[in-house]
Amino acid sequence: MIGPAKDTVRKVFARIGVLVQYPRAFPHDEQVSRERAMVVHLTMDCDHPMEDGPAAVTQPYEGSSIQVCYQRVKWAERNMFLGPKLIGYIMVHEITHNLQGIARHSGTGIMKATWTTSDYRDITDLQLRFEETDVFLIDAGWKWRSKRAQVKRVAHTR
Repeated sequence: MIGPAKDTVRKVFARIGVLVQYPRAFPHDEQVSRERAMVVHLTMDCDHPMEDGPAAVTQPYEGSSIQVCYQRVKWAERNMFLGPKLIGYIMVHEITHNLQGIARHSGTGIMKATWTTSDYRDITDLQLRFEETDVFLIDAGWKWRSKRAQVKRVAHTR
Protein backbone atom coordinates (compact mmCIF):
# COMPACT_ATOMS: atom_id res chain seq x y z
CA MET A 1 0.00 0.00 0.00
CA ILE A 2 2.77 2.49 0.90
CA GLY A 3 4.85 1.85 -2.23
CA PRO A 4 2.03 2.83 -4.62
CA ALA A 5 1.13 5.80 -2.38
CA LYS A 6 4.73 7.03 -2.60
CA ASP A 7 4.58 6.67 -6.39
CA THR A 8 1.45 8.84 -6.41
CA VAL A 9 3.26 11.50 -4.38
CA ARG A 10 6.20 11.43 -6.78
CA LYS A 11 3.97 11.71 -9.89
CA VAL A 12 1.80 14.54 -8.55
CA PHE A 13 4.76 16.66 -7.49
CA ALA A 14 6.65 15.90 -10.73
CA ARG A 15 3.90 17.71 -12.66
CA ILE A 16 4.97 20.96 -11.00
CA GLY A 17 8.70 20.28 -11.14
CA VAL A 18 9.20 19.10 -7.56
CA LEU A 19 11.48 16.07 -7.21
CA VAL A 20 10.57 13.71 -4.37
CA GLN A 21 13.16 11.30 -2.97
CA TYR A 22 12.74 8.60 -0.35
CA PRO A 23 16.15 7.94 1.23
CA ARG A 24 16.42 5.16 3.79
CA ALA A 25 18.81 7.26 5.87
CA PHE A 26 20.79 10.47 5.58
CA PRO A 27 24.59 10.37 5.74
CA HIS A 28 26.00 12.36 8.65
CA ASP A 29 27.54 14.97 6.35
CA GLU A 30 24.26 15.89 4.67
CA GLN A 31 22.94 18.40 7.22
CA VAL A 32 21.05 20.42 4.58
CA SER A 33 19.27 17.31 3.29
CA ARG A 34 18.14 16.38 6.80
CA GLU A 35 16.87 19.90 7.41
CA ARG A 36 14.76 19.75 4.24
CA ALA A 37 13.39 16.27 4.96
CA MET A 38 9.84 15.54 5.98
CA VAL A 39 8.80 12.53 7.99
CA VAL A 40 5.41 10.90 7.46
CA HIS A 41 4.07 8.84 10.35
CA LEU A 42 1.26 6.38 9.66
CA THR A 43 -0.68 5.68 12.81
CA MET A 44 -3.68 3.60 13.83
CA ASP A 45 -4.03 5.66 17.01
CA CYS A 46 -6.79 8.20 16.27
CA ASP A 47 -9.27 9.98 18.50
CA HIS A 48 -12.21 9.27 16.16
CA PRO A 49 -11.49 6.27 13.91
CA MET A 50 -14.38 6.70 11.47
CA GLU A 51 -15.02 9.46 8.94
CA ASP A 52 -15.21 12.35 11.41
CA GLY A 53 -11.98 14.24 11.87
CA PRO A 54 -9.03 14.85 9.58
CA ALA A 55 -7.24 11.99 7.84
CA ALA A 56 -3.90 13.67 8.49
CA VAL A 57 -2.34 16.56 10.36
CA THR A 58 0.83 18.58 10.03
CA GLN A 59 2.38 21.59 11.65
CA PRO A 60 3.42 23.75 8.68
CA TYR A 61 5.28 26.27 10.82
CA GLU A 62 7.45 23.43 12.19
CA GLY A 63 7.71 22.08 8.66
CA SER A 64 8.84 18.47 8.84
CA SER A 65 6.43 16.13 10.62
CA ILE A 66 3.21 14.70 9.17
CA GLN A 67 0.84 12.25 10.83
CA VAL A 68 -1.60 10.20 8.74
CA CYS A 69 -4.40 8.44 10.60
CA TYR A 70 -4.61 5.17 8.72
CA GLN A 71 -7.95 4.19 10.31
CA ARG A 72 -9.62 7.20 8.69
CA VAL A 73 -7.92 6.60 5.35
CA LYS A 74 -8.87 2.93 5.50
CA TRP A 75 -12.52 3.89 6.08
CA ALA A 76 -12.46 6.18 3.03
CA GLU A 77 -10.72 3.56 0.88
CA ARG A 78 -13.30 0.94 1.78
CA ASN A 79 -16.22 3.28 1.11
CA MET A 80 -14.90 5.06 -1.99
CA PHE A 81 -12.66 2.40 -3.58
CA LEU A 82 -9.69 4.74 -3.91
CA GLY A 83 -6.85 2.43 -2.95
CA PRO A 84 -3.37 3.74 -2.16
CA LYS A 85 -3.87 6.80 -4.39
CA LEU A 86 -5.86 8.36 -1.56
CA ILE A 87 -2.98 7.98 0.89
CA GLY A 88 -0.68 9.46 -1.76
CA TYR A 89 -2.89 12.51 -2.25
CA ILE A 90 -3.28 12.98 1.50
CA MET A 91 0.51 12.92 1.78
CA VAL A 92 0.79 15.44 -1.08
CA HIS A 93 -1.70 17.73 0.67
CA GLU A 94 0.17 17.62 3.99
CA ILE A 95 3.63 17.86 2.41
CA THR A 96 2.39 20.93 0.54
CA HIS A 97 1.37 22.58 3.81
CA ASN A 98 4.94 22.05 5.01
CA LEU A 99 6.51 23.19 1.75
CA GLN A 100 4.40 26.35 1.74
CA GLY A 101 5.09 26.89 5.43
CA ILE A 102 1.57 28.17 6.07
CA ALA A 103 -1.78 26.81 7.20
CA ARG A 104 -4.11 27.66 4.32
CA HIS A 105 -6.49 25.89 1.96
CA SER A 106 -7.50 26.60 -1.62
CA GLY A 107 -10.94 26.83 -3.18
CA THR A 108 -10.23 23.96 -5.59
CA GLY A 109 -7.81 21.12 -6.18
CA ILE A 110 -5.36 19.29 -3.97
CA MET A 111 -5.26 21.96 -1.28
CA LYS A 112 -9.03 22.14 -0.65
CA ALA A 113 -9.93 21.67 3.00
CA THR A 114 -12.48 18.97 2.11
CA TRP A 115 -12.56 16.99 -1.10
CA THR A 116 -15.82 16.29 -2.96
CA THR A 117 -17.02 13.23 -4.84
CA SER A 118 -15.73 14.83 -8.04
CA ASP A 119 -12.32 15.35 -6.41
CA TYR A 120 -12.22 11.69 -5.38
CA ARG A 121 -12.92 10.70 -9.00
CA ASP A 122 -9.99 12.90 -10.05
CA ILE A 123 -7.81 11.22 -7.40
CA THR A 124 -8.70 7.82 -8.86
CA ASP A 125 -7.39 9.02 -12.25
CA LEU A 126 -4.45 11.00 -10.75
CA GLN A 127 -6.04 14.15 -12.16
CA LEU A 128 -6.60 16.26 -9.02
CA ARG A 129 -4.26 19.24 -9.49
CA PHE A 130 -2.77 22.21 -7.69
CA GLU A 131 -4.12 25.74 -8.12
CA GLU A 132 -1.54 28.15 -9.56
CA THR A 133 -1.41 29.96 -6.22
CA ASP A 134 -0.42 26.72 -4.51
CA VAL A 135 2.45 26.17 -6.95
CA PHE A 136 3.63 29.75 -6.35
CA LEU A 137 3.48 29.24 -2.56
CA ILE A 138 5.35 25.92 -2.81
CA ASP A 139 8.12 27.67 -4.73
CA ALA A 140 8.25 30.57 -2.25
CA GLY A 141 8.24 28.20 0.71
CA TRP A 142 10.97 26.05 -0.82
CA LYS A 143 13.18 29.09 -1.35
CA TRP A 144 12.62 30.14 2.25
CA ARG A 145 13.45 26.61 3.55
CA SER A 146 16.61 26.49 1.41
CA LYS A 147 17.75 29.90 2.61
CA ARG A 148 17.08 28.95 6.24
CA ALA A 149 19.06 25.71 5.82
CA GLN A 150 22.01 27.61 4.33
CA VAL A 151 21.99 30.08 7.22
CA LYS A 152 21.93 27.23 9.74
CA ARG A 153 24.77 25.46 7.94
CA VAL A 154 26.93 28.60 7.98
CA ALA A 155 26.17 29.14 11.67
CA HIS A 156 27.16 25.52 12.48
CA THR A 157 30.49 25.79 10.65
CA ARG A 158 31.67 28.86 12.59
